[in-house]
Amino acid sequence: MVKNYFEYLKKKSNDYGLAFLKGQTISSATFDDANVEIPGRDGLLTMSNKRYKSANLVFKCNVYSKTGIQAAESKIANWLLSDVGWHNLTWSEDPGFTYIAKIDGGLNIERLGKTYGNVDINFLIQPNKFLDEGQSAPILVFGT
Repeated sequence: MVKNYFEYLKKKSNDYGLAFLKGQTISSATFDDANVEIPGRDGLLTMSNKRYKSANLVFKCNVYSKTGIQAAESKIANWLLSDVGWHNLTWSEDPGFTYIAKIDGGLNIERLGKTYGNVDINFLIQPNKFLDEGQSAPILVFGT
């Protein structure tokens, strides 16, 4: 049994034969501001939008399917791309928290054989995560 997983659209990644590879990537939230040059003024002026930008979360996975990699590709795509928009995302390596996420782009599965391959699943996540207890207290995401 695969112990690390993510859950999205109320389904778990390990139900689709996905297993985490080493090297998961999560970008920290960044403050949304712009540096502006003003003629006749030394240096830059920073204009703040008073908010944080969304961040990226990339799951690097191996996929295995007894029925073949093509069948696995279809099942994974039908799951992850079936409902575009923002949804809850939980991750076994960050227990007790829920992210608000959406798929960023499509899926590209690298076929390594008839029954297995690799895939990077790119999520765009809101710049905060929520405690599962009540899901009411936002926590800024600055890495895990």
